[in-house]
Amino acid sequence: MTVLVAIGVVVLAWLAVGAACVGWGSRFLALAAGKRSETSSLAARFWAGFAVLLGSLQLWHLVLPVDWRATLVLVGGGWLALYRSGLGAAMRAAWPKGGHRAVLIVLALWLAYRGLDYPRNFDSGLYHFASIRWANEFPIVPGLANLHDRFGFNQSQFLYAALLNVHPFTNEGYHAANNLLFLALIAQLLERITRLRENAVPAMSSWVACVMLPIAISRAADGHLSSPTPDLAVFAVGVAAFLFALRTTEEGDADFAVLPALLVAGCTLKLSFAAYAVALAGGLIVFAPNQATATSRSRRLVLFVSCALAWGLPYAVRGAILSGYPAFPATILASSGDWRLPPEEAQAAANWILSWARAPGLQPAEVLGSWQWLGPWWQRVIAETHIPVALALAAGCGLLLASAAGRRKAGLPARAQVFGRFIPLLVAIGVWFFSAPDPRFGDWLIWLATAWLVAAAAQACLRPPFNPALLRMLSGSSIGAALVFAMLAPGLAQQPRRFGWHSFHRVEVRTYETLSGLRILVPAPGADNRLWDSPLPSSPYEKPNLELRGNSLRDGFRTRTP
Repeated sequence: MTVLVAIGVVVLAWLAVGAACVGWGSRFLALAAGKRSETSSLAARFWAGFAVLLGSLQLWHLVLPVDWRATLVLVGGGWLALYRSGLGAAMRAAWPKGGHRAVLIVLALWLAYRGLDYPRNFDSGLYHFASIRWANEFPIVPGLANLHDRFGFNQSQFLYAALLNVHPFTNEGYHAANNLLFLALIAQLLERITRLRENAVPAMSSWVACVMLPIAISRAADGHLSSPTPDLAVFAVGVAAFLFALRTTEEGDADFAVLPALLVAGCTLKLSFAAYAVALAGGLIVFAPNQATATSRSRRLVLFVSCALAWGLPYAVRGAILSGYPAFPATILASSGDWRLPPEEAQAAANWILSWARAPGLQPAEVLGSWQWLGPWWQRVIAETHIPVALALAAGCGLLLASAAGRRKAGLPARAQVFGRFIPLLVAIGVWFFSAPDPRFGDWLIWLATAWLVAAAAQACLRPPFNPALLRMLSGSSIGAALVFAMLAPGLAQQPRRFGWHSFHRVEVRTYETLSGLRILVPAPGADNRLWDSPLPSSPYEKPNLELRGNSLRDGFRTRTP
């Protein structure tokens, strides 16, 4: 019974935040697209609203902590926007029909249950939950990266999770964070799969959805869904944005306005998303569909620039406050403030990220500057991921597509599809591989490229009219594979307790006093360096030169120069 209660609470949180996102998204699309927004899909409204929510949280946290007041204002405001938009009929019309409705309900309950798992992600204990606690209890703190360099990563995912906490009334918001984003993505994928059976010539977005639905379920089943990790949020946002990009070629610009907001907001979730965002944005502007006019291209450019400024400037300001660097761990445009993380520490943090992505556990000096990591890295990819399957499937579909092109067969992808959608994926994959090629950072890019090749091969090699029975079989196979992956998912690490919620893992800590007299909590000798949500201030590291900039934690931290 306790698990059922917890699932019910998660679903209620989804309804509250999801409806608020739809409300804010409707207002944003009305502003950005005018009358065209009247035909915007429910998925576009949700994802645009999620982007607005992230941008609003960045501004809010500059002045106030993300506590119950932020939840009341931002969620309540979203509900008011939803009411004024009069979207009740549109939302009912967007509800899946027939068997897909049952599939969505089953997968929603499964996602809610998976969200009750004990948080397994290593980085969640290292800094995710601590970042959320700082956001709940304080406005943005200058020089927080001096306490722990990872606090300088400036990832808006933690502001989103902090909003769900409704602090100080609960600390369980992470149970409803990433699974809400996956629910929205799965609903969007199912809607595209439904179109596979309805259209005489299935669109590429429908073929892509058939490939990505099982992959999304597989990713949700990997044991990290209950952790507030930005990697899963980036997966959901990246796949959703790609589907919208495909739709701009297939169905016009009704949902285009969501793309600039979603891509820029994705960069605030995790800075490594920027390569994908910039490449896809460039493709959307330069390689617009043939029917696009110069005016529509200019409008797209203006919209992207406006969103980049609206979301990017607060992000850069927040980064400069947290670490002294607008795009930490990059050290460009460093601030001269006394709270700036010392350059040698900032560079060490950047090197550690690049090194760990290639060869976990080894020192940067052993990894960077050579290719000796490549062999062990590939063995890790084979053992821990499905990337080899994606590469094999991509190679097969690429050969089919090349064969069709050689025969000049009808149905080959349009120029806008190739250069505006597929090439940006290859660019993003290249940046991922040559910068921080951790599989968890880039596997979704490889699967998206594979899904595009599958779609292109299907359109090139299958002649219309398509057999309806074949299309039903293909869509059913995708949904069936997703359900099988859900059923085969490993059990929860620990069964939920306390009305479905877990107690955080507690490690033994001790008080460490710096040279300035500042007292912080650090791990006791021999204890795990993951402090989870220990009382503030806490850090995995003893930093003797750390000191307060004023009389309270709100004034921030700095590192005294010896």
